[in-house]
Amino acid sequence: MGGKALRLQFAFLTLILAGTLILWAAFVPGARPVLDRVGATTLLEAVGLPLAGAGAPGSGQGPGGRSPDGQAGPQVIAAPATLTKLVDRAEAIGTARGIRSASVASEILGRVERVAAAPGSYVDQGTLVAELDAGAARIGVERARLALADAERALDRLDRLAGSGAVTGQQKEDAASAVRAAELALEAATLDLARHRILAPVPGWVGLIAAEPGDYLTAGSTLTTIEDRSTLTVEFRLPERLAARLAPGMAISAHPLSDPGLNLVGNVTAVDNQVEATSRTIRAEASIPNEGDLIRPGMAIRLTLDIPGADYPSVDPLAIQWGAEGAYVWVLRTGVAEKLPVRVIQRNAASVLVEAEFAPDDLVVSEGMMNLRAGQSATIAVTGAAAPEAGG
Repeated sequence: MGGKALRLQFAFLTLILAGTLILWAAFVPGARPVLDRVGATTLLEAVGLPLAGAGAPGSGQGPGGRSPDGQAGPQVIAAPATLTKLVDRAEAIGTARGIRSASVASEILGRVERVAAAPGSYVDQGTLVAELDAGAARIGVERARLALADAERALDRLDRLAGSGAVTGQQKEDAASAVRAAELALEAATLDLARHRILAPVPGWVGLIAAEPGDYLTAGSTLTTIEDRSTLTVEFRLPERLAARLAPGMAISAHPLSDPGLNLVGNVTAVDNQVEATSRTIRAEASIPNEGDLIRPGMAIRLTLDIPGADYPSVDPLAIQWGAEGAYVWVLRTGVAEKLPVRVIQRNAASVLVEAEFAPDDLVVSEGMMNLRAGQSATIAVTGAAAPEAGG
């Protein structure tokens, strides 16, 4: 019984070792050189066992899946680097104001007789906002009309008498001047009467009204403010390094600090012609359509815009490796692996922009580089898709 048990244990261990050998030969690329040295490669291939690192036609490997240096060439995933535009995302805080704003003030001294507009209401240009007591002004207009009528009748009499020789040329000139003076007096009286009606100088929303019927206003007294907030203007500042790349027409996003979830889209409308020496910033203005009338003038707005820059090679984020001398990538040049130093310019979600001396036909390895050595041939298992250019 003891001998039979030993034979069973020996057979079981032999099966385990054979299975381990088969798995090692099939899935570990480094097993191929060892099998070559012990002469087991031919035997395993004869029984149809697939070996890790076996060459494929057109892969650039030597007979039996080996590279020219006699070592097995690993399989990698590689793709060419593509040119992508560098984009700087800039943020700034600005204060919103209406596209048009005007203070409504009285031009004359007078008592408020009627307030025609309500605070918060929308008015068109020329809409009556308030009216002052105009009794004296109406009397002045009537007096001026009577004086004009008298001057016109006097001139008419002189015209009828001109043929009799009883009227001199000087008399006619004086009468004509009197008519013109009466006309001007009527225009002045009419203008004074019109000034008793305070009208909206611009279209927009009426603010709080600082007077009620019965209040006296002096000349220049501000009654209210009318602001057109259908479109907002936001002034902001950016660092001087972006001054040369900032231009009118660029798209911009606006987010009120009081409601970060609200996103309005506008564009840059103006850029200052110089950088402020004290702050080292450049001023600019953006126009933001206020759809739904959700933002009020005076609110703090966070602005975000993407400013395009130069073109740089773009590679897969997995391709970036780090060593003692900094970042590098593995590239395949005519099927041979080489280390290429790179300088990371910008990291994005799907790509990394780098500065490097790429050759025109270089393929950048993104997976499988753990088994690469400089000067070693490699098999391209999958050619990765080229990343699209920014804005494409």
